[in-house]
Amino acid sequence: MKNYFKFAFAIIIMGLTTFSYSQVGLKLGMNMAKVNLSDQDDLEEPNQKFKNGISAGLFYEFKMGTKLSFQPELNFIQHGFKIVSENSNESGSLTLTQNYLQVPILAKYHFGNIDKSNFYLEGGPYLGYGIGKMKIDFCDNGDCESTEIGFRQEGVEVDDLDYGFQFGFGANITQNISIDARYILGLNNLAQDTEDNVFNQRGINLNIGYKLGK
Repeated sequence: MKNYFKFAFAIIIMGLTTFSYSQVGLKLGMNMAKVNLSDQDDLEEPNQKFKNGISAGLFYEFKMGTKLSFQPELNFIQHGFKIVSENSNESGSLTLTQNYLQVPILAKYHFGNIDKSNFYLEGGPYLGYGIGKMKIDFCDNGDCESTEIGFRQEGVEVDDLDYGFQFGFGANITQNISIDARYILGLNNLAQDTEDNVFNQRGINLNIGYKLGK
């Protein structure tokens, strides 16, 4: 974890040395989250639905030539899952909301002029840390109740550290405005209670970004 932050810091310093070719920006979007539950067949499709959440953050893009750029980010993002049960006699749902700070470091390959409108592919590792408490919403035939539990709380034991990869594609609509879509592939098993349980984050992240300045 410390080595990852050292690497992220080194990438940012590299960008600062070429500041005239760099841009700071803001981003806002949504995250459609699911989880991989390999030992819970009854929670897989079709019962598991996308759990929609928000994402927002800062990014710093710097160019390394005419086609390649790097983009470290600091994001707030909501993960979790939603389980829906429906039959002729009853209906219910269970929704878990988790808040994370994420630090992705993405490499971007641009098609066309990097300084103008173009399409690009992106991908790279990320590190996430759970903040606050997890929220559980349970509904049974229209009656709903909510509760909050902590990461690593005794009896729950969900890891607050997450890491994995993000990859996707995007487009620079103008020199300042961009859109992108990413797939989030979590690799850390967040279930701490036993190695037999597997709980990995998954997500489809859609964003719009605005670069400050030219």
